[in-house]
Amino acid sequence: IVLVPEISLTPQMIARFEARFPGRVAVIHSQQRPAERLKTWQAIKRGEVSIVLGPRSAVFAPFSRPALILIDEEHEASYVSSQQVPRYSAVSVARIRQLKNQGMLLLASATPAVEDYARAEAGEFKLFELEERATGVRMPEVELLDLKTDKQLFGQAPISIRGLSELKRCVAAGENAMIFLNRRGYAPLLICSECGQTASCPNCSVHLTYHRKEHRLICHYCGHMQERPARCPFCDGALQELGMGTERICEFLTDYFNPNQILRMDSDTTRSRGAHAEILRRFREGKGMILVGTQMIAKGHDFPNLRFVLIAGVDFMFSMQDLRADERAFQLITQAAGRAGRDSERGRVLVEAYNVDHYALHHALKQDYLAFYKDEIRMRRLLKKAPYYHFLTIVISGRDDEETRKYAADLEASLYKQLESDLAAGKDGHYQRIPLSPAPIHLLNQRYRWQFAIKGNRASELRHLMRSIQFQHRSKNCSIACIMDPA
Repeated sequence: IVLVPEISLTPQMIARFEARFPGRVAVIHSQQRPAERLKTWQAIKRGEVSIVLGPRSAVFAPFSRPALILIDEEHEASYVSSQQVPRYSAVSVARIRQLKNQGMLLLASATPAVEDYARAEAGEFKLFELEERATGVRMPEVELLDLKTDKQLFGQAPISIRGLSELKRCVAAGENAMIFLNRRGYAPLLICSECGQTASCPNCSVHLTYHRKEHRLICHYCGHMQERPARCPFCDGALQELGMGTERICEFLTDYFNPNQILRMDSDTTRSRGAHAEILRRFREGKGMILVGTQMIAKGHDFPNLRFVLIAGVDFMFSMQDLRADERAFQLITQAAGRAGRDSERGRVLVEAYNVDHYALHHALKQDYLAFYKDEIRMRRLLKKAPYYHFLTIVISGRDDEETRKYAADLEASLYKQLESDLAAGKDGHYQRIPLSPAPIHLLNQRYRWQFAIKGNRASELRHLMRSIQFQHRSKNCSIACIMDPA
């Protein structure tokens, strides 16, 4: 079983595996029609194929005893299903399957998850290191551009003068370039310049993103859409678009390049069947092309003529409300930079940022995972985070806000009482309560969400608590999600 983090990587991987093992490879992913998935599933079960390739759900492929499960880019959060039921980690499922079958699990990454590298250091995993690229070409030359001192074009332009000049040089030389920005749409915020009101989703407590091509405001969580108003519906003031997304960058580039040379790859442009493969094919076969995209272009791809990568929106990545925000930002910057110059010539990378002093950013610029790991693991030890301490987060959601809060408070009290009873019985461990509060996105798809957490140094005890919640606590109007070490 071979897992990839994004569906966009499957065409490249299929071609490589089919070349080596013709007729023995099956593919499973969510964009297949149900009848096609069923036919593939049955072929696997009958033993007609030897290799199954796909994103996280492929970990359940019905081989009776898989000899090898390979997880490419094992650090990716996309391997964790935290919002959809069933909630699971594909990496954890793979470990359980291989322990039962006495098979091999191979986790592959240039930027491994910090917890997994710590396991390798402790001898729980065996570590193999590739010291150089397969082609022998040196890692790209990476440069940091401080946006506080380097003037941007016209104030509101999405990329800098320096970035634009590098793109022009690339295209003129017939080389390909890539712009990585982990935000889709045209602008993430529509705000009234008179009263300051912002366009928000009626179903979720988040801002709506403006998509100019559709002339719509869209919620990237529940999918709600509405027409963009001409004036502010509260005070009739003028509306202003703030921030940037991949759509805005592409529109900006059309003032300087032929539109046929600009490709965009994000979840908006890849909805149709086969769109991933077509965009990647055009980029690989074209000369002087610019590919603009989100994280689906930042990892795993091997573009032979890609010489320059521009990484924008770095400050947004570090500002995420996430236990692993620094690690994720380091991984994305390192992975995106690693797309440049993979064949015969050394590539160039330009990283644009306002906060240029972050330790994870400096390690990413040097492509130095070990230096980042040492700083990050030291920080985690001080802050009592994974792998030294573990988080059990309990999220309770319901249609009525007050009813949900009350049920969550009762559940919190019950769990803390059980934890105190376990400690009184002589069970070891150190625990810290993180009290009940509204979830970061309090309203999601018309359901109010409250959460609390328990942090402890014994994962087994937290898992015991999690199982007691799942088997002993039920509610007709509220649902409970238990998340161990949120991804």
